[in-house]
Amino acid sequence: MYILVPIFFRLQLTSAYEYFEWRFSRRIRVIVSIFALIHSIIYTSTCVYGPSLAVEQLSGINTMVSCGAIFIVCIIYSSLGGFKAVLWSDFLQGVVMMVSLSAIIVVGTWEVGGIPYIWNLATKTDRTNLFIMDTDFRSRYTFWTSIVGGFFTWLPTFTTQSQIQRYNAVPTLRESRLTLFFNTCGMILIMLLCSWIGLILFANYYNCDPVTTKTITSSDQLLPLFAIEVLGRYPGLPGLLLAGLTCGSLSFEYFKFHSSYHHRRFRQVLQARLV
Repeated sequence: MYILVPIFFRLQLTSAYEYFEWRFSRRIRVIVSIFALIHSIIYTSTCVYGPSLAVEQLSGINTMVSCGAIFIVCIIYSSLGGFKAVLWSDFLQGVVMMVSLSAIIVVGTWEVGGIPYIWNLATKTDRTNLFIMDTDFRSRYTFWTSIVGGFFTWLPTFTTQSQIQRYNAVPTLRESRLTLFFNTCGMILIMLLCSWIGLILFANYYNCDPVTTKTITSSDQLLPLFAIEVLGRYPGLPGLLLAGLTCGSLSFEYFKFHSSYHHRRFRQVLQARLV
């Protein structure tokens, strides 16, 4: 917020890769851009495939069909909608995501047995210990893997072309910092909500693992299964979950595609704003 954002804002960069060319050479920019493109392809595919698994579990639509539909919608919308349209759709999709997560948490917590039951079970099984200081890198979760792994996971996320466009789309550096601040607060809130949903699923299936019993084929299908078995008694909740998952995927893809297609146009907008 106080190191990278001022640099990007004052230089009016549309991507982090321009900085590498200015600071080092064009060859370095090309190399970094290639690695960033590979990272973007893998990350984008994962973000679409995950919700598509849930869509298949909830609605029966084939995973490949839903993946293709999401990509097609994103390509058309990001090509024709413009930067402002993408921003507003991103905001509305974020609202749908928050509403769906909140509804799942409230109803799921009530159905499973309440906050004390879920928290006590998680504590008893050592699921709430955030300070496991084990230095063995083979351990599934430790304090060090979270800090180091989290740093290198989120650092490229907030220095991609799509993020830098958000920083530079506002008129002042203060607003640019506020953009990142609210984005960070929103991400932390979503992570906390998702973590609690994970505890809800753990408490609900503590004595019966659906993967072991072959009810589902992958742990990625736990949440859709929970929506069908538990939330299905409440009209509209499975559909709300489906909408939240789809919005999350669309929101991410919109900015990825838009930042790629409108790189040159965004440069023109910045130049016009500075004149």
